[in-house]
Amino acid sequence: MEKNMMNFCSLFDDYYLPQAMVLINSLHEQCKKFTIYILALKESTYKFLMELNDKSVVPVRLEDVEKKYPKLLELKKERTFKEYCWTLSSYSILYPIETYKLDHCTYLDSDICLYDNPAKLIDPKKSVTITRHNFYPKYDDSETCGYYCVQFMYFKNDRNGMKVLRWWNDRCTEWCYARFEPGLFGDQKYLDKWATMFDCVYVPEEPGCGVGPWNAMRYDFEKLDNGKIKVTDKVLGTESNLIFYHFANIRYINSRKGFNGFYEIPQEAKKYIYVPYFKKLEEEKKKCPQPEYSLWKRLRLSTFLINLKRWNEVTLRNFRNYLRSFSPRLISKLIRDMYTDLN
Repeated sequence: MEKNMMNFCSLFDDYYLPQAMVLINSLHEQCKKFTIYILALKESTYKFLMELNDKSVVPVRLEDVEKKYPKLLELKKERTFKEYCWTLSSYSILYPIETYKLDHCTYLDSDICLYDNPAKLIDPKKSVTITRHNFYPKYDDSETCGYYCVQFMYFKNDRNGMKVLRWWNDRCTEWCYARFEPGLFGDQKYLDKWATMFDCVYVPEEPGCGVGPWNAMRYDFEKLDNGKIKVTDKVLGTESNLIFYHFANIRYINSRKGFNGFYEIPQEAKKYIYVPYFKKLEEEKKKCPQPEYSLWKRLRLSTFLINLKRWNEVTLRNFRNYLRSFSPRLISKLIRDMYTDLN
């Protein structure tokens, strides 16, 4: 293994190609040496990545992963597309470690962007790194969605690191659904147990890691002379450079417009983070193939109807809270969100 080489992995299809290309470009900007192993969920995604001729990018066909782990083919039949993607998260890390004999691998969500060297989040004395949600109090879903986020996850290929990875992989194989149950939600709630179950897990304290729409209001943002962005946690009073931002569920319109659902975003974050990101997305969108999704899939009604049967009391309570907060302004916002999702 080349010295100082960082290994990453991710998974996505054509729909997330523009975001993924922004991620890859940010890796080139922030990492001296890296390789990213990408589990391509569609053949068209695999072909596009192959045509990049980027030596730092190693595309992996989904069928190759399913051949190596045949249990996945059974799970594919009983889980929605979203649930299957969540199930694949641990496999997308396990596969390159085992296949390419890596000494470590870090999972990255395809819709994050790096603003500083991610090596700062790795403790060489620890075998695993996970990052907190750090919810803004108004949006705190820790009890249902998890205290930690599957967004940046480092695993060292040693006894301790592989023990944690295989434990997570086994749990997600057993249960990984887009519904709330006691102590469970997708692939994510499992992480809540790690800090107490395993003494090899490191949780970074830098406020600049894991910033996203659910916690942006918690921070002050300042553009520094060196081009970096300083993040100050208004709750804890700590500060650091922004290391990565998670653009989860972003609704992109053009280089100046986009939506984040119910989340409020501070003006400084829009200026220093969102507007530059949208410009990059616009450029990458021109280069990427258009995803072949039907109107039905774009509206995501099929997944909604499947999960409607699975809603439990927690979900219904959250939905009632949204209904109580309805106003003409909110309804208008929801309509604009839907319009964004259709274009």
